[in-house]
Amino acid sequence: MKKILMSTSALVAAGMLVAAPASAKVKLGLGGFMSMTAGFVDNDGSFEVAPNNGLGQTERDSFNLIMDSEVYFRGNTKLDNGTRVDVIIQMEADQVGAGVIDESYMKLTGGFGDVRVGSTAFATAVLRNTAVYTGPYRLDTPDLNNFISVPAAVTVRNGNTHMGAGNDRVKIAYISPIFNGLRFGASWLNSDANDNALAAVGGTAGTTVQSYDIGLQYSAKSFKLDLAHGKFIGDAAGTREFVRGGFNVTMGATKIGASMARQDNVGSRQVTIGASKAGTTDSDAGDSFDVGISHKVGAYTVGVAYFNSKSDLAAGQDDEETSMSLGASTAIGPGVTGSVGLYQVDHTDATNTATNNNNGWALIGQVKVAF
Repeated sequence: MKKILMSTSALVAAGMLVAAPASAKVKLGLGGFMSMTAGFVDNDGSFEVAPNNGLGQTERDSFNLIMDSEVYFRGNTKLDNGTRVDVIIQMEADQVGAGVIDESYMKLTGGFGDVRVGSTAFATAVLRNTAVYTGPYRLDTPDLNNFISVPAAVTVRNGNTHMGAGNDRVKIAYISPIFNGLRFGASWLNSDANDNALAAVGGTAGTTVQSYDIGLQYSAKSFKLDLAHGKFIGDAAGTREFVRGGFNVTMGATKIGASMARQDNVGSRQVTIGASKAGTTDSDAGDSFDVGISHKVGAYTVGVAYFNSKSDLAAGQDDEETSMSLGASTAIGPGVTGSVGLYQVDHTDATNTATNNNNGWALIGQVKVAF
């Protein structure tokens, strides 16, 4: 899989570069967004009574204000043979957060499909279908953790119905053209480490995690379906695999979507220990599921959604996250969107200890400006 994907992508890229006209000019583009989000929240009182180094109670505030913004830089040109070459750089523009650059990659698009090389999403993450979410936040991202706190004892290994979603490490990704509604995608990530070092994959000390994914999407006028499989290969802690599927249906002003994923333990390069990880706190096994529906009424879109994720950490014991949302959004002006959402999230530990579990509510509003 790795050799086929890498050699095919290299040949395509080489052919495209040879075909570049010397006089071609690169067009430059600028875009991005800024959002301001505010919310009132109530975390479970019994969860918050945990002592803070003996100095009192650990109590969260009932209000939070969050800013999120990015600036997109894009350069593109078209070669003599019709192939389009794009360079995309997405820069984080907030003072809060460790990262400066989000995605940064080169994309070649033509009759052969779409080849992406660089820090970008997995091909099957691009092709995936999930629940339809309405409001400031999706339920399958960690954004709500800034309002409804996750207890330290709760392990959520499947906070998304795609195990590689959000992983923008350097990779090669390919998405085919559409044939009678069908297209497929595949990716190879050479190293999950955030550096340029040669991957350490051999011997008993090799710790580098590599990965691949492959998936199929069917798309019709009002229906989309995808199926995908992926595997992370590395040391004992980093080796796991997943299978996922999802669909979206549009019926006039109504949209419905759902997806699921199963993540499992597998053996590492060094020793086959997938079975020994099962039923322990090191287990990667678990399931995720989401479903959502939205309906457009005039200038407004309203919707409800549900998400559940379980981590199989011990025999008969699961850590679990369950969340629900009721949201609405509308266009305030050109490029400006306003949205509001009521969220309920339940974080459940395998034990019954009150401070290891949290059930919270949040009312969140957001204004987003895209340019």
